[in-house]
Amino acid sequence: MPIVFAFHGIGDSPASMAAYCLLDRLAVDNGFVLVYPAAQNSMWSTVNIDPTNLDDNPDVQFFDALYSRLALEQDIALDRVYLAGMSNGASFVHVLATARPNQIAALVAHSGLRPRELGRCDDSIPMMLLAGADDSVAPMMESNAELYRTAGCTVEFVRVPRLAHEWSTRHNMEMWRFLSAHARNTAEEAEP
Repeated sequence: MPIVFAFHGIGDSPASMAAYCLLDRLAVDNGFVLVYPAAQNSMWSTVNIDPTNLDDNPDVQFFDALYSRLALEQDIALDRVYLAGMSNGASFVHVLATARPNQIAALVAHSGLRPRELGRCDDSIPMMLLAGADDSVAPMMESNAELYRTAGCTVEFVRVPRLAHEWSTRHNMEMWRFLSAHARNTAEEAEP
């Protein structure tokens, strides 16, 4: 089965994210494993990161351990590993995509920016960026999307009318359609 790791925002928890994003029903209806990891102190490590040494990032290490355990215990399609994140969690999915490009098939970053320290994007990971039209990060996310396209990245930007800094549940199916349209080449598959 495909797997989606859903990373919450600052101050949120797996339970609160499940309540506001409503991805559980989407997972049941579309047959994918859904995992809500919990950040230590409710914040993912995305500030002052060292892009040359992401293996030392404690949250990247946490993802590695969680990914390995789930790959051993669950029947997961390792070519269909997806990331989704809200706000700080969206910034963290960019960190993971940079740190583990051979494990990620596609990502959705909702209302969160790619940390500047990461530099150029990896053009092998398709991404969907979503932001509310009334969210202050929307213009920056749209600019990021254009920069990513220029760098050769496959990126889709969605600006949601009448939405502030919150998850757009009405776009859940669109997010899943985007993610599920992508799979990694199994010849490049990394061992967990």
